[in-house]
Amino acid sequence: MNEEEIRAILGKSELLSDLDPTALMFLVRLGHRRTFQPGEVLMRQGEPSSSIHFLISGTVRAERARRTDDRPVKLADLEAGAVVGEMGVLIDIPRSVTVTALVLSETLELDTPNFERLAKAYPILHRVIARLLSERLRASEPRIGQSLPS
Repeated sequence: MNEEEIRAILGKSELLSDLDPTALMFLVRLGHRRTFQPGEVLMRQGEPSSSIHFLISGTVRAERARRTDDRPVKLADLEAGAVVGEMGVLIDIPRSVTVTALVLSETLELDTPNFERLAKAYPILHRVIARLLSERLRASEPRIGQSLPS
């Protein structure tokens, strides 16, 4: 998959559709392509956050461990165009979920310094990520209750 194809996939994402083509071009150029085999973990809950992943192919599952018994609670299955790890590049906190590839998956990983560099040049990126956080919080409220002690 070449840069243009990756840019097209990301540009079709509802989340990233507000970014102009130049911002998408820089995102693709600053990012590092990563391939994950089925069952491979992209990020683990509790680990330090240092990057954001833009899913360009495949499917991944986001899960959070229950506090009572550490059993995983499925939050979402995500496909191409999705973003994971966004909280870690905005605020310096450990990963809040574990994300695992369900099938062969490829991401564009952007470390925090390059995310900040891109967001400084294209401030709309912060608004895009804030909207994502808001949507995820709203969608996960019922499931969050499952991970809290009773």
